[in-house]
Amino acid sequence: TDDAGGPFTAESAECLAEGVITAVGLERTVSLLNSAEYTSAGDPTPIFGQMTDDEVSLTMTAAEGCVDLESAVADTLAYYGHTADLSTCMGGVLVTGGFGESVLESFLTGSDPTAETGFGGAYIDALSGECSSATYQLILDDLTSYYGLSSESSTCVADTFEQSANYPEVLTVWMGVTDSSVDSTAVSDQITEV
Repeated sequence: TDDAGGPFTAESAECLAEGVITAVGLERTVSLLNSAEYTSAGDPTPIFGQMTDDEVSLTMTAAEGCVDLESAVADTLAYYGHTADLSTCMGGVLVTGGFGESVLESFLTGSDPTAETGFGGAYIDALSGECSSATYQLILDDLTSYYGLSSESSTCVADTFEQSANYPEVLTVWMGVTDSSVDSTAVSDQITEV
């Protein structure tokens, strides 16, 4: 729920629980809960991650009836560490591009949305395009928070990244998106050099 972060409020989590019971049955729901040794606060993947593909599909239909998908995707991205501005921008772009359910499913089941055909490209296109100002801020935050650079140094590095001819490839490596068309070793070396 939203108390622990993520896309569900107490009300929408209750809606989802009712939807899961309706979709997969009470007996199966109890079985999932018991085998996951789930507690009321925490990671939902022990429950949803053991569902069959058909059960996940039914659950996603129920989940989409319980949340505003664009807001839920934005909240999921924030849960995964994106800034508020970037999460909001990316939520809209990914839902419009048809990838909203993949992001929400990743929260519930632990699946990797980047494995879905086209997701990585849409994600990187949004980071380097429509959401570029929020992406820039995320990079600045990463450079100061995780790498301990000064504000001035972080700005210099972020500016250099943004002005590079291969900015989408830099973002692909920076954000950890798997893309076989990107020479991640060369781009990692480029990032390190900057």
